[in-house]
Amino acid sequence: MNKPLSRETRFEVTNLEELAPMADYSLMDCLNGDPDATRDGVDHRPRQVYSGHYVPVRPTPIENPDYVAHSPGLFRELGFADSLAQSDDFVRMFSGDLSQVPAPMSKVGWACGYALSIYGTEYTQQCPFQTGNGYGDGRAISVLEAVLNGQRWEMQLKGGGQHFSFLNQPAAAERNFKSFCSALQPLLADHENEQAQLQEIHAGFAKVMQAELEMMWAAKLGLGTFDAELFRELITLMTRTPVDYTMFFRELSSLPEDIEPLKNSFYRSLDESAAADPEGLLNRWSEWFARWKSQIGIDGSTGSSQFREELSRNMKLVNPKYTMREWFVVPAYQRAAEGDYQPLRALQGVLTQPYAEQSNAVEAQYYRLKPSELFNLGGVSHYSCSS
Repeated sequence: MNKPLSRETRFEVTNLEELAPMADYSLMDCLNGDPDATRDGVDHRPRQVYSGHYVPVRPTPIENPDYVAHSPGLFRELGFADSLAQSDDFVRMFSGDLSQVPAPMSKVGWACGYALSIYGTEYTQQCPFQTGNGYGDGRAISVLEAVLNGQRWEMQLKGGGQHFSFLNQPAAAERNFKSFCSALQPLLADHENEQAQLQEIHAGFAKVMQAELEMMWAAKLGLGTFDAELFRELITLMTRTPVDYTMFFRELSSLPEDIEPLKNSFYRSLDESAAADPEGLLNRWSEWFARWKSQIGIDGSTGSSQFREELSRNMKLVNPKYTMREWFVVPAYQRAAEGDYQPLRALQGVLTQPYAEQSNAVEAQYYRLKPSELFNLGGVSHYSCSS
């Protein structure tokens, strides 16, 4: 743990022998293991854990592992050569076989406690014992902790995440932050001043979050300052129409002359007839669009071509064209299960450049509305936390 953090990896890591000196297991060195665990990690008995911060565990290796894909961008950040991903020792390690890793790398991994909290409410239903103390419930197994390019990284064989609806993200973040502050309070039991500061920080979270959100929405809309009324009407229209959020903001980033290009993001056809548009949404869209153009300074003949180009470019830097969608991922997984990794690698290639226009072929395949037959189809319609 006392090893100083180096500022950079001096060379590109091409094998585990070169990676090994960078291993630094601060968690296992500084925290307490489960006293009932085995030292060799051959501990695959589901049970409750009542003490300790982690359980040493040796993962069960995958037989005959096959390389599928890796992230070149992440490898560059870590200082890894791309060739490392396909090397036998790397594939062996990240398919669960730690038996041959070079010293000082650990031949035993570790599992930490798993806690699920949604909006500040703790859930234990996923625990085999319904208590939250369960070991062996499918949690991630960590296999390496290392200092790379001056940063500490923990590498796991399986990860997980939480999923909240798009517009509830700020509220969810505040609940998570509250839980974090609650966890810190026992450490400050004897420090009244620090406790007061922590409470003040927590009380100010909503204000800070709101300011950050307003800056984000202003940037996505190309505005110099946030316009609450313009934003509220937009969200109402996007919800009632409804629209594909990613496609809408990308179309808006091109600074269209009228709302026709924006209709590419609509999941519902609107026209002038009252039957097709009983709420008058088309007129409201036109009115909103006119106000937006006026706000950003491109209504009528105003706004030079240079100004428009710069504004469009800046908006496209915060409004991606491509995003991960479950209905892209599922067929890629299915083909991969049959041994064909090309769709998965193609999707990975597209998503490593989400803000770039990319080719016409890529646009035709990945920049489109979800087909109607996929709506409400379990495991395909939406991207979930378990995915």
